[in-house]
Formats: sequence, structure tokens, C-alpha cells
Amino acid sequence: MPKPVDFSAYNRGLFAAITEQKRYPRAARKLGLQGRVIVVVTLDRRGGLAEPPRIHTSSGHSILDEDALRAVRSAAPFPPLPSGFAGTTRQIAIPVQYRLD
Repeated sequence: MPKPVDFSAYNRGLFAAITEQKRYPRAARKLGLQGRVIVVVTLDRRGGLAEPPRIHTSSGHSILDEDALRAVRSAAPFPPLPSGFAGTTRQIAIPVQYRLD
């Protein structure tokens, strides 16, 4: 039986790449909007977007939700999926946090 693929390091890299592309919208800052968006990303084996990213859980603010989707699109393509992954696509839920400090 094949050994399960450990996606923890891959997921951390994906999260870091998306976080790097995140831009807290000026209007959202001005209005004091905060929240967490969960974006579903479906990747092909090469790390490309197999489907457009979509919102799984909204922050409650469309301006933040739209920025999270933009950040995912800007960060793509991602590294190829880890060797040993048997599928053709991998779906990952990525939390994107917007918090005023």
C-alpha cells in the first residue's frame, strides 16, 4: 500500500505565497473591516489552478472576499504537487485573515 503524502510543508508554502500577495484594501482599512475568508483552491499536478478559486466561507465583507480571491490568482502558479500524490487534482481550503493591528 502506498505511503500517504504529507502535504503539511506544501500547504505552508501555499499559505505563505498567498499571504505575500494579500493587500488589505484601503477602503476596508478605512471602514475598520476585519474578517477571515476561506478560499477553496483546486490545483492540478503541476501547481496550476485547475478551477477558479472560490469562497467557501465569507468574511462577511465582499471587499475582503474579493481581495482573497485576487491574492490566490496572483500567487498562482504554485509549485507542483508533492511526488507520490496519485490524483490529478488536489482541493485545498486556505484561510486568509484580515485583521487590523
